[in-house]
Amino acid sequence: MLAMSPAAGLCRLLFAAAEDPQLGLAATAPAPRRHIATFHDTVPEGIPDGAQLPIDGRKGGTVRLHIGPGPREGHAHLILGLADRKDAAGAQFEILCNGHPCRPIADYEHPEEFPGVARALRFICMIGALLPGYNDLQIKQTAGAGEQQVVRVELRIEPDTA
Repeated sequence: MLAMSPAAGLCRLLFAAAEDPQLGLAATAPAPRRHIATFHDTVPEGIPDGAQLPIDGRKGGTVRLHIGPGPREGHAHLILGLADRKDAAGAQFEILCNGHPCRPIADYEHPEEFPGVARALRFICMIGALLPGYNDLQIKQTAGAGEQQVVRVELRIEPDTA
């Protein structure tokens, strides 16, 4: 479930776009999607950065992601990337997607794929909780010895496979 090669998904969309110049939402909306917010450590002077990250775990915060059309079916999960801090392994978080709780599952096995991420927690999001356009993800650390810092938030949406 939810095993998607980012490169393979992007290649599928690029090849489809090359073959059909009128490629639009009808073709892209049912495809696997990734919506990502990351931590920007530098922004040029005078340029608004719109920073949503980092989030201090115990204080908590909200990340807002625009997902385009809302999915009607499929699976969605959230990957929460934590910075390299002491006691990251024992940290627990609560995630609300538009007010609906997300269920924690096993950590993402390859956090090294994400620069600056030491641990990548995963959560199942109810597909019915996702809205067209902007979605608010409320993030708060609920347990663990030391305060953690969230530096990456990724929402992955995959269609059901028949």
